[in-house]
Amino acid sequence: MNSSKMARYFRVDPKDMVVVLLLFAMPINAHAAEPPERRFDATIACWLSPHLANATHNLDIDALNRFGATPKSIEALLKTGATGWLSTLPVNCTLSFSSPKPVLNTAYDSEKNAIQVLLHTSVLTSMKMRVTKPLCVLFGQRDQLAVFRFTSKGGAGELIWLGKLDYRLRLPPTIDYTLCQDLTITMGERTLTQKELAEGVTVDCVDQFSDVLVRGQSPMGKPFVHRYEIDAKKLTSRAWKTLTQTHSFLRNGGTPGR
Repeated sequence: MNSSKMARYFRVDPKDMVVVLLLFAMPINAHAAEPPERRFDATIACWLSPHLANATHNLDIDALNRFGATPKSIEALLKTGATGWLSTLPVNCTLSFSSPKPVLNTAYDSEKNAIQVLLHTSVLTSMKMRVTKPLCVLFGQRDQLAVFRFTSKGGAGELIWLGKLDYRLRLPPTIDYTLCQDLTITMGERTLTQKELAEGVTVDCVDQFSDVLVRGQSPMGKPFVHRYEIDAKKLTSRAWKTLTQTHSFLRNGGTPGR
């Protein structure tokens, strides 16, 4: 059956048949151009470094965790006899220890043998600890570290050192993107550079880390979408573990490298 007979049989003009075929083909091509998303769990395998501004000393806890310290922070940590991390809500809010009007305060209740953390004047949390001689305690909350001194007499803690942390994260070297084309790299609403992807991205607070999305084309021209999944809550635990291990290392006579 030739095309003119087919057209008469279906009562459709041949020109309309071409239009119908083109419209049918377009969605198939558009769908095929969108590559499937490939996912990687980067929370455990990434390199993480909580560090103080202008850090001059680096302590590598292991291959994936480093603490960047300053001489004053090392001096403060060496005085510290206990540590505590404060998990507060909302998670994206820093509650300042800084004078003259701190949001967070500390005190030692000599009757209850408890060191307390106060939100203004209300007890937020406490830890059982008997203070028989002057004791310094390191507290961490989001992007700040604070060392307070307590005495057996009780009363408000004395702030002797306050430091601000930044956090740097480097993704695991899963794929080399050097020869890839049309790369776009994002972490939430933030656009990252290829240098940040390779050498690490820095944020003010660890809870600001989120999944990193890499889009582009392979050297052979094949499009791809890679998602590096990052759990900020687990990273917070890692960061505090790094700090407590740094404290233990220094208290036991270790010397951080430069």
